[in-house]
Amino acid sequence: MKAFVWDLSGVLTKEKEICTYKFAESCGLERKIWRVIDDDLLIKNGRWCALERGEITLQQFSEELSHAINAAGGECSLDKAATIWGCPNPFEYGGGIFSKMLEYLINLNGSGINYLATNNIKEWRKIWSELVPIEKFQYVFDSSEMGFRKPEDRFWEAVESEIFKMRIVKENIVLIDNSEVNCKSAINRGWKAVHFKCEDEAIKLLNKQMGER
Repeated sequence: MKAFVWDLSGVLTKEKEICTYKFAESCGLERKIWRVIDDDLLIKNGRWCALERGEITLQQFSEELSHAINAAGGECSLDKAATIWGCPNPFEYGGGIFSKMLEYLINLNGSGINYLATNNIKEWRKIWSELVPIEKFQYVFDSSEMGFRKPEDRFWEAVESEIFKMRIVKENIVLIDNSEVNCKSAINRGWKAVHFKCEDEAIKLLNKQMGER
């Protein structure tokens, strides 16, 4: 028996590539100024990571982003700050689901146990939980409820704790994720990983994993 640990955004649900420079330009900021704000709030384990850990709310993040942009000479309202990923509902903006991946997941039946592992925020939970069949997952690992996120060790440890209850060993855990960093982190723990790039390639790799029993 294998445990399949599925990423959500970019694997089961589609996402569009977002250029935050365009967002910055719409707020009247030059790129060199935006890079400083970007590093502080979005990169380098910044405030968006805190939001994904449930440490702050989307409202608080939007206030901080809006304040930082306005202080740097730009113009950004709270409502506009919430659209940094394209719109207030990025799952709608992303364009739906990867139907082949969902079909594969659903048809696993007794061949494997499905788990969902997502870096996400509380404010979007109701939206994405209506896009995927939650009942098909043994357990849902949501960073905003756990207090830590992928690829932090505590996130993987929590996942392993639940999977080990099913008497599944590390070598039989397969992560399907569109982040190369997350995949490498899982492999370093002794898991298998499928770095998602497109549906057909991912399914071939998953079939290969299914054959390794």
